[in-house]
This record gives sequence, C-alpha cells and structure tokens, in this order.
Amino acid sequence: MSTALNGIASPPQTRSRPQYHYFYGSTDSETPGSPQMSENDTLLGESLVPTDNEEDSTQTRSRDFWQVLVTNGEHIPNGDSNTKGSLLDSYYDSYQQNNYQNEASLSEKLSEDQISTSCCRSNWNKSGIRSASQVTRIVVLLALMILMLALGLLLTPKANFSNGPTPPPQIHSPYPLVDRATYNDPASEIVNTTLFAPALLFTKGKVGLGSRTSSAICPVLRVPFPTGAFWTNLVTQPSSQSGLSHPIVAYPYAFKWSDSNLQASYPAIRRKEKGRSIRDVFQPDVSFGTHEDITRRHIMRFDALSVTTRFYTTSQGYWESYIVHGSPYITIKYSSATPVLEALSTFQRVMCPFDQAGNYYDGNEDLLIDGLSKQGNRRLKWGVCNPSIGSGNENFALLRGVQFLLQTQENMTWILFSSELIELEFDAVKKTKIVATNSFSGILRLALIPPTRDTSKSGQLRLSDSTGLKRLVYHAGVYPISGTVSWDFKSSTSPAAVLHNAVNMVAKETSLISTKTSSGASNVGIVGFKFETEFLNQNSNSNLQLLTLALPHHADLLQPETMLTDTDFDLEYNCIKGKMIPVVGSTWTYDEKLVSTMFDPVATDYNNTLNPNTARHILQNVEADLELLPPMDSFGIYSYAKRTARLAQLAHIAKVVNVALPSEVSQSLLNSATLKLHDSLLDLFFGNVNDELVYDIKFGGIVSKNGLRGVNEDYGNGRYDKHHFHYGYILYASAVLAQLNASFVGEYGDWVDSLMYDIGYHSNVDSGNVDAMFFPFSRHVSWYDGHSFATGLFSDVNGKSQDSSSEAVNGYYGAYLWSLVREPVGASSQTTNFLRLLLSMEMRGAETYWHLSPTSSKETSSNLVYGNSSVFESNYMVGKLGMLNVECSTPVSNELYLVHLKNLLPVTTITSELFSKEYVKGQYEHVMLRANVSGEWKGYAVCNHAIIDPVKAWKEAQELVSVELDEGISKSQVLYFVNSLLGSGNAPVSNITLREGDSIGQSKP
Repeated sequence: MSTALNGIASPPQTRSRPQYHYFYGSTDSETPGSPQMSENDTLLGESLVPTDNEEDSTQTRSRDFWQVLVTNGEHIPNGDSNTKGSLLDSYYDSYQQNNYQNEASLSEKLSEDQISTSCCRSNWNKSGIRSASQVTRIVVLLALMILMLALGLLLTPKANFSNGPTPPPQIHSPYPLVDRATYNDPASEIVNTTLFAPALLFTKGKVGLGSRTSSAICPVLRVPFPTGAFWTNLVTQPSSQSGLSHPIVAYPYAFKWSDSNLQASYPAIRRKEKGRSIRDVFQPDVSFGTHEDITRRHIMRFDALSVTTRFYTTSQGYWESYIVHGSPYITIKYSSATPVLEALSTFQRVMCPFDQAGNYYDGNEDLLIDGLSKQGNRRLKWGVCNPSIGSGNENFALLRGVQFLLQTQENMTWILFSSELIELEFDAVKKTKIVATNSFSGILRLALIPPTRDTSKSGQLRLSDSTGLKRLVYHAGVYPISGTVSWDFKSSTSPAAVLHNAVNMVAKETSLISTKTSSGASNVGIVGFKFETEFLNQNSNSNLQLLTLALPHHADLLQPETMLTDTDFDLEYNCIKGKMIPVVGSTWTYDEKLVSTMFDPVATDYNNTLNPNTARHILQNVEADLELLPPMDSFGIYSYAKRTARLAQLAHIAKVVNVALPSEVSQSLLNSATLKLHDSLLDLFFGNVNDELVYDIKFGGIVSKNGLRGVNEDYGNGRYDKHHFHYGYILYASAVLAQLNASFVGEYGDWVDSLMYDIGYHSNVDSGNVDAMFFPFSRHVSWYDGHSFATGLFSDVNGKSQDSSSEAVNGYYGAYLWSLVREPVGASSQTTNFLRLLLSMEMRGAETYWHLSPTSSKETSSNLVYGNSSVFESNYMVGKLGMLNVECSTPVSNELYLVHLKNLLPVTTITSELFSKEYVKGQYEHVMLRANVSGEWKGYAVCNHAIIDPVKAWKEAQELVSVELDEGISKSQVLYFVNSLLGSGNAPVSNITLREGDSIGQSKP
C-alpha cells in the first residue's frame, strides 16, 4: 500500500535491506527512513530486530547480522565485535556481499558446533586461558547474582502461588458452620478440584472459627470460592462424555476446554435471531493443543476480569492461555511445547498476510496456500513470513515467520502473530490442522478479522484498506495477562477532581478498598479497570498501548479520546450485548453516578401533606393485611424472605402514618407489625424455621439447608444461585426493623452482616488475596458486564445468566439500606459507598440491557445494544440475559406481561427511580394495555401503571384483594406506593371508602 489510512502510516514499498519480523502498523504518519525510533515501529518477535526507522550504518548491519543468528534459535553471547572469530567474520562478509540474504538460508550454513565454537571465541582470548583476575571477577559477579536472585525470590509476593493460606482464613459468621457433604451434596460432586493449581487449593493450616480453630472442615480454595465468576463452567461438571466443559465467555470470544485442548469460538458470527430471542451459537472455530500429549491441566489464577489456564505436556513443557474480558486476541504462551491449531471444519487458506508491496491478500487471486499454488504466487516480505523449502512433499506447505493469515471454510479470516520465529506445517490435502515443526517457546496471538463495512463485490474482506486490521497488527505486541478492578468516590465533578481521583485510584496497587475522598457524602463513583500487560518482545516500544474492546454501557462513560471511531477502526466485533467499541490503553476509568435514594424520601413530606382520610384508608388495609399473614416457618428461604419483606413494608407504612397522624390505633398497629417482623427475622437467624440458614465452609457463603438437601430446592440457593435475590429481601426487612428498634443492630447485626457480605463483600478480589472475612468479592457482580448474573455453581450453557433484573437491584438496595443503619457515618462510609456503587451499577445495567426502547431517540449505548434490532426491542423488556443469549420470556411463562412484571418486583422506593416515565409510557402502551393480567400479578401491574398515571392507578388499586396477590406484595403496599407518586401525598378522597369508627389523627377517649 502506498497510502496512509486515518493517520496510520502504510509500510514502505521499497527498502535497501530486508526487515526482520517487522509488524507493520502505526498510529501516526512518519517519513520512511527516519533515523529516529518512534511509536510507529512495532517490533514483535526479537529484541534486536532493526526497525524501519534505523539507518544502514556499519554498526547497524553488524547488529542485524548477529540478530539473524539469534533468530534462528541459537544463542550468541554479546562480546567485542573484533573477537567474534574468523569463521563468523567470513559469514558476515558474505552477508554484506549478498545484500543480507534470507536469514533462513544463512543459518543453514552454520552448524550447531560452529556456532558453539564461535561463542567460545567471542569470550575467550586466543590462548584459551583466562587470567586469574578475570576468573576472580567472574566468580564474584556470579556470587552477587545468585545472592540477588535469592533475595528476589524471598521478597517476591507469593499471593498466587503460595503453599497454603497465610494467615489462615477467619470465618466470622454467627450461622452454624457446616460441611455440605453432611447433606449429601459434597463439593467434589460440584466442582473438579483437580483442575485447580495446587497452590490455589486449601492444603495447609487450620480454619479460624472465631476464637476456635478447626482442621476437620477445610475450604476448597485458599480464598473464598468466587461462585459467580464467569469461568466457573471450566470446573463444574462437563457437558458430555467428551469431557468438554460448558462454555465460558470473555467477550468477544467463548471458550471450552477438555483434557487435551482449548476450544475458541466467535459466537456472534452464528447469531440466530427470532422475535423474542437472540442466541449466539458456540462452535469450536479454532482449537489449540500440542503435538505432545497432555498430562494435566489447571486453573492457575483468576480475578474479576480474567482467568489463566495451563496444560502440561509429557515433554515437561506447558502452554497457558490468558482469557481476559475484552481482548480481541486469543493469547497462548508456550514453553517447550509444539503448537497445534485445528479448524472447526477446514482451513481453506494458510498464507503469509501481505506481499512485498504491503498489499494483503483480499481473495482476488488464484491462491490457496503460499508455496503450493502454481498461479498467483506473490512476492512476499522476507522476515515477516515466507514459504520454507525442504518439506519434500508437495501436499504439505511450510511457512516460516512471525505473522500468518488463516481462512476457514466458514469464511472466517484470522491473523496469527508469533513472538518468535516459528515454522508451521499445513497438510494441504486434509486441511484440518496447522502444526509447528519444532518445540516452541513463546507467545502466539490469534485475532479474528471480522467483516468490515467496505467489502468487495465477492464479499471478501478488503484487508489492504482496513484501518482495523492495521490497528490489530500495530497493537499485537502488548497483551493482557490479568486485570484489577478498583473504585473510588468523589463529591465533585470538576475536571481537576476527576483527574485527582483517577490518578489516586490507579496508583492503588495493593489496597482496593476505597476511602472517602471528601468530607461530604460522595455522589459519584469512579470505576477503574487496570489490565496487567506484557510485551511480545521485552525491548518493544514502551509506548505501545493495549487494545481492548468495551461493551455498550462503557461507551457512554469512557473518555472519548480513549475510544477509536469507526474510521479509526473499521472492523466490528460483536457479542450478545451488541457492538463492542475498541479502546486504547491498559487502564480504564469512568464515572458512575450514584443513586441518591435512601429509605423513603416521600415519608418526610407526609408529616405535612398526608390527608387523614387517605391515611385511614391505608391503615385499615395494613390492619387487614397483618391479620392475613399465615405461619411462615414452613416456607423455603425465597418465600420466607419475600413474606418477611412484605411484613417489613407493612411495619414501615404503619410508622409513616403514625408519625404523620399519631393515634392509639396507628401506634398499636405499628407495635404489632414491629413485633411480628422482629420474631420473623429472629426465627430465621436462630434456625427456628423449616429452612435454616448455615455457613458453608467449603465454598465460603451462607446457604439454606433445603438448598443443600436438594440441588433444585430454594431455586438453587445451596449452589449459590440467586443469593442477591433471596438475601436482598432479608436485608431490606432488617434495615426497616433497625429503624423501628434501636437495639436490633447491636444485638443481631452480625447475622445481617453475614448476608450483606455474602452478596456484597468488597475484598478478596482475586486468587491471591484473602482477608479476615471469608466471603468472595461481590459474589454475583460481573464488573465487566456492568451488572450481576444470578447463576452460581450450576453449569450454564450460556456461560452465566440472570432473569429478574429488579430483584438484583433490590438485593443491593437492601444491602445499601442496611449499611446506612449499620454504620453511623452512613453515606460516607466505605461499605455504604461500595454497596451504593453496586446498586448504581446494577440499575444502569438493567436500564441498558433489560429495558428495551425501540422508540428511543437518545444517542447513547441504546443504539449499540442487541444490534439495535427493532423487532426484538419492540418487546420492551428482557426476561433473561445470558452471556450467549437474550430472551423475552421467563422460566415459567412466555407471557410478555409476566416478563415485565417479573422485572418490576418487588415494589420499593427504588422502583420509581429504576423505571423512568418515558420508558414506562411506551411499555404500558405496547405491552400492559394489551395484557390480561392474572390475579396474583395485578398488584405489580397497578404499581407499574402508577409510574405514569397514579390517579388512574389509585382507582385500580381499590379493586385489589390482598389474599389473591403474590406473596411479596399486599394491597397496603400498592396503595402506599401509588399515593407516594401523586405528588402531594393525597389520593382523591372520592375514591376512598370510609369505614365507620375511630378517626385517625386523635386518640380514642
């Protein structure tokens, strides 16, 4: 190519000498031949490779020559160029005379013995004997090096690879501590612990149990098991007899593994879309393995953004993959292993990516495989990729280089990068495998080249003109191996404050627990992702930046200068959530606006505005609803929690009315409701119920006994499904009781804290960190996805998934409310701010990925989600979102109105903030007006309508019968919620049926 696209300089067409392992691509225009090295030069593969900007000086040519020898797999120690030896000098002269001929042919002239001899000559004097002073200096130097190495090993943190937990985990939970095997659901039947590296397993030490210690029951891992992590399918039961796991998803790719290989898929290319569902299908587009047999495989480490897997070979080598969210590359590190790549069906083309003029293969030549085709052979760029000679079989192609282009039968084009010179063999008859000819130690990176917007008439990609491909090549030299999540808070949105907080947050490398950033309450959370990176070449340009991909909800908030435009990057990667946006840089930061809602801001206004007739009407319903409560000890944890939260709302309503218009009646009802709520919570805490809560030492969490006794009992609670749904109700009820009973927090706060930590703990962020509270980091939250997944330790064909976004929101709302009463400093405390951040993230995630708005005119992420499909978005609500599928249905019904109401419950103060009037207006008109809502769901339907028309909803509420409603709602709650949306606190008096008797607002005589 002779032109520069979007500021990316094209490779020069002519050079006076070959460029070894040069990876073309830049982000800035530069005059070819400039003597300065700039960011334009991306060198992948070798540390001393000359760049396109180096002059051809004698010194440079000498360095080029020595590099040729190094790149052919031999080691030549650095020494004085005058003492290299005559043998090498002769080859250097030959190298100059032949204008730097192909390094492959040159290396064949040197045998291993000759190179070894030359190495000796370069380091020993002519007599072959070193002086005593030289020997002494060398011995001292070696001793110092050994001492420094030993000190380095002693001082290096061993967070990820220690032999046991130090200090031992401390389990502080008032719930009974149990071994789940006692209930016939042992951890060994849930996860395969042999798939974890021994350093991750709990193998030594004792578990601290408050003031006691125990070695009888030990956790599975040395850290709390992250049951909601995106990678848990790797260790749960395999999907079939083949031993393949269910898929895990690190957008844009999905992965499975077995005893022998790692399968990678780009599922979005096989998208199946219907009116009520979108599904991305996993197929093993490329499988990675080795020629050597595999002896074992392990998960080596994990964090909130990544997981590292490793396979060990019979040759004492290994290969490991860094599976990191948002990476457009699949990265594999090999150590003394022979790579094998296998296609889903066949590789149709295996070739060098571009010719001597820098033109990529665009499908318009009669070329299948470089080195085999009789027509259309290209003049290739030596040093990047060339056909090797000497296979002896015309059916096999040998390519040698560091960059290759692969095209499969499914018309998927991939580009493969290698950190070291590698020779690949391809069977041009079977076309199924690409195998390295020798053992390899280095990095391979494979990136799909998805379709561009500009295609040729034949439908092939125009690679030569693709700015996205140039970016892929340019950024291939830096790769992520892990990621860190961080957060901070601020009360100012000024540019100076933004910069100050962002710098402070990124600088926090050891402590991820945020501190207060101002004397006032924070109203903005700063979320940060920091990817730990390495270079393919350790001497690469240090300014080379990481390339990753962001999701639609990130695109709204990331700094525009960090994201590439469609012109800068014309390739389009997709995942189930929609179009992904390319981001440059290893650190992301964005502001997350924190919700301001606390308990019940409307209640304060009731002191002056609550109409006595309205108050009396609501209080009469509270009295009736309290009498309707059945005995609760026979319910499972989910039903028990919902009913307890309903009781808490009745108590809260009674308090609000009693404060606004005190009377003996309202006080009596308040006392009765408070006592019932107190007893309900204590029965749960102390196990006086059918479904007792216990602490599972094996995985580190609070589970129900019924959930342990039956896999599918309590909606999977025993295997950590939907804990934020279940415990959110209890946390909300506890927060309400704490406001009614000042002694509750001090007496029973530990029981509630355990539930709060179970779903919203702010530490234990990765496989190398554990602190005194043995709960995993924000159990259900996917920080990259921007919301929670409800799936626990069940194998999920869609990676992870969640149905009720509103129950997830209320889970963190309940935890947030509890933190407000638990910590006197309230909104400025660490725990409160963290939970408030989780709540805010979950709400924005629901608004982005669950609340569909086909008529939205906003230029935001909504235009990127789900391919902006008007047919799908006309459903207005997602029923279930997985990492490979999205559906407008519920597990029990396809009724569209149920999808909406399932994602509205429970009705609390946060409901009216979660659902905007603009959204509900479209949703009500296109869905709810056309629905025939069944009795148990009518209470939620009225509340939904109240968001846009509380007057009409008030009338509808009069027809409700509490006993017919869902267990999580009552007529009293509906009346109170609708009335709170009327603005003045007064419902239309004409719509209230008064009952003769005592009046509200004065005590009985």
